[in-house]
Amino acid sequence: MLIRMQNLILMFFSAMSAQMTRQRPDAMTVCDVTSVNSSFLVDCSSRNLSEVPVNFPTNTSFINLRKNKFSTILNNSFQELSSVRVLNLSDNHISLLEANAFTGLPNLEELYLQLNALKLNYSSYPPGIFNPLKKLQTLRMEYNDLSENGSYPDMIFKPLVTLKELSIDTMKNPVFDGGFTSLRVLESLQFSGTLNGPTCLLQVIRNNTFSVFPGLKRLNLRWCALRDVHKDAFKYLEFLEMLYLSHNGDFGVVNAVESLQSLTNKNMTFIDISNVLKSYTRPWNDKLNDSILTWHKLQALGNICVKELKLSNNDILVIDIGDLALSTFSTCVEKIDVSGNRVAEIPNLRMIRKFRKLVNLDISNQKLQGVTGKSYGVNVRPGTHKIESPFPFLYITLPYKLKALNSSHFPWKLVTLFYHVHFTNARYLKELNISRIGIKFFPTVTVTGLPALEVLDVSDNTFIGFKFMGTVFEPLRHLEKVYMDAVLLDGEADVPRQFDWITSVFKHLTEFSFARNRIASLNRTIFKSFDNLTKLRLSQNEFKDFPFDIRTTTNLQEIDLQYNAISQIDPQTCNHLDLHLSSVGRLILKLNGNMMSCGCRTLEFVQWLSETHVTLDRGGNYTCIGEDGAILSTKDINLKQFWRRCVGRFWLYLTLSTYLIFVVSVLVFLLVKRNKTRIMYWFFRRFGLNVRMPTRGDFVYDVNVMHADVEYRWAWYTLRQRLEIEKGFRLLLPDRDIIPGVDKADAIIQSVHNSWKTILYLTPAFLQEDLAYFSLCAAAFSVSDVMAGRLLLLVPLTDDGDYPCIPQVLLNSVRECNIVWLQDSDLEEKSFWNKIETLLLEN
Repeated sequence: MLIRMQNLILMFFSAMSAQMTRQRPDAMTVCDVTSVNSSFLVDCSSRNLSEVPVNFPTNTSFINLRKNKFSTILNNSFQELSSVRVLNLSDNHISLLEANAFTGLPNLEELYLQLNALKLNYSSYPPGIFNPLKKLQTLRMEYNDLSENGSYPDMIFKPLVTLKELSIDTMKNPVFDGGFTSLRVLESLQFSGTLNGPTCLLQVIRNNTFSVFPGLKRLNLRWCALRDVHKDAFKYLEFLEMLYLSHNGDFGVVNAVESLQSLTNKNMTFIDISNVLKSYTRPWNDKLNDSILTWHKLQALGNICVKELKLSNNDILVIDIGDLALSTFSTCVEKIDVSGNRVAEIPNLRMIRKFRKLVNLDISNQKLQGVTGKSYGVNVRPGTHKIESPFPFLYITLPYKLKALNSSHFPWKLVTLFYHVHFTNARYLKELNISRIGIKFFPTVTVTGLPALEVLDVSDNTFIGFKFMGTVFEPLRHLEKVYMDAVLLDGEADVPRQFDWITSVFKHLTEFSFARNRIASLNRTIFKSFDNLTKLRLSQNEFKDFPFDIRTTTNLQEIDLQYNAISQIDPQTCNHLDLHLSSVGRLILKLNGNMMSCGCRTLEFVQWLSETHVTLDRGGNYTCIGEDGAILSTKDINLKQFWRRCVGRFWLYLTLSTYLIFVVSVLVFLLVKRNKTRIMYWFFRRFGLNVRMPTRGDFVYDVNVMHADVEYRWAWYTLRQRLEIEKGFRLLLPDRDIIPGVDKADAIIQSVHNSWKTILYLTPAFLQEDLAYFSLCAAAFSVSDVMAGRLLLLVPLTDDGDYPCIPQVLLNSVRECNIVWLQDSDLEEKSFWNKIETLLLEN
């Protein structure tokens, strides 16, 4: 028993010793290290690490350790890393930070601890944990603790005197005191909250809740569970600029607006009160009260000087926003967003023109079904004597400085076919969205009063007589972005030439959308004058191939052809797309939703999809139909097998045919070679000729080399290297090509007879041989008037520069140009051997 206890004790201490001496992972090995501007960015994210690595570069400025398996950050984990500015420890399993965990990070500016398991108490955050972080400006520690009740370990924040941004979890009734009073420069406070459910559990904001944050500029209360905000809740936030109250389900619009009372006479940048509608479980009267915003309910808002107000997605039925025209609000507001409600009419809408600084108005996407009503804010009166038409004018008055108006899907009910639409006070209007409002444009309609308009969206309306559209937009030739989706009636997309007015009307477009119009074809050069066009959308039409010539659009960078009937793009267009990419630098092509063809007929297109550098949506992986009707994916096709299957049969036939021709050619060659004389004379007799000039091909060898027996090295190593190996001449070398045992005299005659030309290396040693004179005569007698250059003399000079003696029989036969005087230095000159080559090739 005693022995067993001793063994257990030894094992325990051994395990502890191993734990103490265990090596932490090396950052240079397990992480991605990138050098940027003389510092290092170290990415250790998603490495399955359980401990912080060591051996970070000394001048590391950024460390990313998110998505690992840390449970505790030990003391001195970041020792001597004074250059680190950003440390990301988010999305781990951290539940404990040891007291000296951040020692060695004196210059850290951003610390991310969100998405861990750190409870808001001194056990997880020991006192002094943030003491080393003297320069910390951003601290994110939300999505850790979802406790409904409790208190903050506030003293841990006392050293963070430079902190500007704080994101933190909160309880139902939080209290900020003690250490939070040190956060004098804090500008942004955010509580956690997500779409999947409010993790920001804040329900009540008391008058003194935020009293310790006098310098706060940005307060984010989105996705909380607010039920009550006291009258002076924001009283102490003297410098507040941005307030987010959106997605506070069941809080209600009226409550949200009334909670702003303590912001009276404040200058603010942004207030967000969107998505705060009361739940359907509330009484009907309660919900009705919240959906009708009268002047009295908006009064708290009227006393605030705010630049941007967002009231979207609140099921508002009526909003008297025009009654704010004489308030402080109207003198300051620059952007109003009331989109996504159920507004059927806006009383006193014409009063909005008195909002002197309003530049952006969004009243789009009102969720109405079968609502009838009349238009407000427009002044309709009969046409003047200048227009002989039963249709009236339509005058629309806007705020003087308005730059963007979005009235998409607003129930204007302007189905009357006006002859002339004129905007007043619209000299600064740059963006106008009137899509999905039920307007029917006739060829007689014109739109004026928009001298600065750059962006126009008229999608989902109806244009009668579409080929006359040029008259509607005639005054708007300076447009840069036009969206005309789903504007055609049935039967108007059959004639491609009817869209040619686009070329003449829109001269300066950078973006054009012509989707959902059931167009099957266009004039190939329709966009030739669009020098500035960079983005083109032609999706959800009926194109069967690439609809225009890409060469006519010099700056186009994005083409959307999704959901058409394109089965392939022809090879020529694919080539043009690649060339266009090389000229513009970046080209995006969207083809998703087209049923591609994966047959042999489209082999080049399928291969182009995998090889092109054009940026394709879905990475070029599209659904396609094979020749057997199977549904395939272009990325799953094995191009080698596909290629062999499509072109293998052709190449098989071609290979067999080529092989057959080769065999026949060899047989013919052998037959001709064997019966050359008979065949030659047959042709002579056939054409009445008896003599012809011999050619180099008539001889077995190109060059016969004659030299002294003792000079075989010169022939084998110098002459053979230069002429046979380098120049490709067929040399007859006596020691190699003459069969031993043959009579030497017969061999000399046969050598001369079977060679196109003869090189005679005339040296004293050659002249002293027994058959020298016989050899000279055989070579000399081969020269004739027909072949005057058949003999070439190479005569080496003596060491003292004297000319050796040339026998008379050679002087009588050899031309002067065929006598080459040779020095040892000439053998290394390229020009010398080029000269020899020229003499040998001379006919």
